[in-house]
Amino acid sequence: MNRRAVLASCAVVPTVAGCLDSLPFTGDADPVAAPAAIVLGNRSDDAVDLQVVVTEDGTEVYNEVHTVERLQTGEETDHGYPAAGSVHLVADWLGDFAEYTFKFTAPEHGLERSLDTETAIGDGETAYSDAYDGDCYYVLAEIGHNGGSLTGDFREYDHDMAFSDEVRQDISACA
Repeated sequence: MNRRAVLASCAVVPTVAGCLDSLPFTGDADPVAAPAAIVLGNRSDDAVDLQVVVTEDGTEVYNEVHTVERLQTGEETDHGYPAAGSVHLVADWLGDFAEYTFKFTAPEHGLERSLDTETAIGDGETAYSDAYDGDCYYVLAEIGHNGGSLTGDFREYDHDMAFSDEVRQDISACA
C-alpha cells in the first residue's frame, strides 16, 4: 500500500467514528427519557374503542380498552372551537427509564399502530439521546377525521401544557 492510501484511510476512521454517535443504534444503552402520559385522541364523528397494550422491558404492564368520545363541533363546546375526544392515561409504571413498546388497536376499524422507545420524540432524537437526558415525553395515538387512520407518535412533554390539573398531579416523577 502506498503512503497516500495509508494517509487517506487514516482520515476516514475519525470521521466515521464521529458519525456513529448520531445514528439511531442503541446497542446496550438505556433510555435517558421516560414516558409521562399516554393520550388517546379521536377526530372522527363516532366514539371509538382503542385497545392499549404496553410492554416495559419485555413485560406487559398494561392492557386495557378505552372508549374515546367523538369529535365535538364548535357549537357543542364552551369555547366555540371543535375539540377531539380524548382520554389521558397516567400510571405508576410510567416515568421509568426503560424499553417500552406501545401498541394501539381500533378493532372495529381494523387499525393498528405500534411505537417503541426508538421512535423519534422530536428533531429525529429518541429516548436514548442526550438531548432528552432526564426528560419526559408523552405518547399520542389518534383516530383521524374519517375514522380510517390511526396515527401515533411521541411528543415532548411540557408540564404546563393542556393536561387538566387532575392529570398533571398524577404525572410520573420524570416530569
